Amino acid sequence: MKKRVFFLSAAAAMLMLAFAACSSDSNNDSPPPLVKVESVALNKTNMALSVGKSETLTATPHPANSTNSAVRWTSSLPRVASVSASGLVKAMAQGTATITVRTDDGGHIATCSVTVNTIPVSDIALDKASLTLYKGAQFKVNATVSPEDATDKSVAWHSSNPSVADVSADGVVLALASGTAVIAATTEDGSHTATCSVTVPTMVASVTLNKTAIWLKSGATETLIVDVQPANALNKKVTWQSTNLSIATVTDAGLVTAVGKGNAYIVARTDDGGLLASAAVTVTEVDVYVLVNNSVSGAQTTDSKAVVWKNGAIAQNLNYENQHTNGRSMFVSGDDVYVAGVAFPSRAGFVSGDSAVVVWKNGVPQVIHNGDQAEVNSIYVSGGDVYVAGSEFNGQVEVARLWKNGVKQNLTGGAVANSVFVSGSDVYVAGCEHEYISENSYYLYARLWKNGVEQPLTDEGLAFANSVFVSGSVVCVAGFKYKEPTGMDARLWKNGGVQNLPVSGDARESNACSVFVSGSDVYVAGWEYNEQGIYVAKLWKNSIAENLTGGGSANCVYISGSDVYVTGTDNNSNAVIWKNGIVQNLTGEKSDMSFLSVFVVE
Repeated sequence: MKKRVFFLSAAAAMLMLAFAACSSDSNNDSPPPLVKVESVALNKTNMALSVGKSETLTATPHPANSTNSAVRWTSSLPRVASVSASGLVKAMAQGTATITVRTDDGGHIATCSVTVNTIPVSDIALDKASLTLYKGAQFKVNATVSPEDATDKSVAWHSSNPSVADVSADGVVLALASGTAVIAATTEDGSHTATCSVTVPTMVASVTLNKTAIWLKSGATETLIVDVQPANALNKKVTWQSTNLSIATVTDAGLVTAVGKGNAYIVARTDDGGLLASAAVTVTEVDVYVLVNNSVSGAQTTDSKAVVWKNGAIAQNLNYENQHTNGRSMFVSGDDVYVAGVAFPSRAGFVSGDSAVVVWKNGVPQVIHNGDQAEVNSIYVSGGDVYVAGSEFNGQVEVARLWKNGVKQNLTGGAVANSVFVSGSDVYVAGCEHEYISENSYYLYARLWKNGVEQPLTDEGLAFANSVFVSGSVVCVAGFKYKEPTGMDARLWKNGGVQNLPVSGDARESNACSVFVSGSDVYVAGWEYNEQGIYVAKLWKNSIAENLTGGGSANCVYISGSDVYVTGTDNNSNAVIWKNGIVQNLTGEKSDMSFLSVFVVE
């Protein structure tokens, strides 16, 4: 019986425990009580910012365990200071704005007064203080405004001379014309200014050399002088170059050195523009002498002056008592240079006969005849004897003359002696004879004298002998014959026999001025005048004609080894020399078209 009561008590206890547990679970399902926001505060009530800067405000609702702590942010002047949903305040422009935070629960507010200030510019600098630009070039100049966080860093660009160099709104400078300009960058805040000096240089317009041709013997040197224009060009530097270093070299200073025989060009190229000037260089194993009459407007002018060139440079100025001089012929014997010519005080004196026949030896004059309208045309030196051929007026007619060592000799029947040549003990003279019909009219006959005795020339009537050359038993005479109704034809007499030298189909007239015999070859230099009114320099080799490029008249020919030298003038009356057909100008010297001579010494 007692045992049963125990079990009942235990069951009742367990039932009570279960009920208590169920009662506890029912109480936990009830919502917590709401905690209302009573106020809100900001971490700052005043804030100062510079334009562009930002700072975050922190809002704290009270009590801290408020059920709804959400807030909203606003700005009274967003253009001055803006605020984000997280309270980030950004300074936009100078001024004052109020930032307000409002709680969703209860609409409580807190405010912060924001003052936005600017950062003033203190300085400006450019990355270039000076600039050199060629016309058409451009360059961007960069400006740095200080301090780095300045509020207004805008810059205005300006050129003091926009016709020389202009500048864009972002600092790009464009060179327009030669000159100088100042580029200025000025800050909008504070008007601080920095400048850059711009130079647009004058560009090179031309380059020339003092000589267009030089002749040198191997091992010799000569300095070419370069002229770069305009004088105020910024970069006048040139680079020198030789087209053939085995012929001639050149230094940076224009010093040319002849290395080996041949032809080359020395070229000067400007760094600015790449303009070129060149000089033809002829390197020989010989000395080349050229006789030139330097005259502005032709022969027999009041400013005529005879000069001797040696290897492309003036070697002798032929003077006589401050008179005008005119050289006619040249001969070189050993180291001695002989020139025959005339000296006269004025053009009027020359025409009236007030002139002197002069022989210059190494530039020293010796008068061999004065007055009598004397002329001299040729000189030859043999065995120490100096032979000069010419003429004088005897009061009635012109008479051919031959001077030997200054002593005058008559040539029977002769009127003009144009050329003299000595072969062994024989003296040959070529010229002409006048047969007078009346006081002002005469026939003309080509003449050749050997030791003063006339030699027969076929068809010599109305003809003129200019030059004679003797080689062994071959005697050649060059000249011309008058033709009807006017004009003349170039002719060559060989051992007395005559032949017309061929010319172009449109040639009106022609003349053979000089003859030279080398081995079995006969060379003749002369000219033709065509229907277009143009003189054309000619060279005949064994009667085969060649036109010499650029020339108006070929007056003298000389053969040295395999090289053929011809002197003459171009159609602008500039003295020129051809070597193997290649023309070179003797630095622009003017010359009488009739009296030029070349002599080559090996």
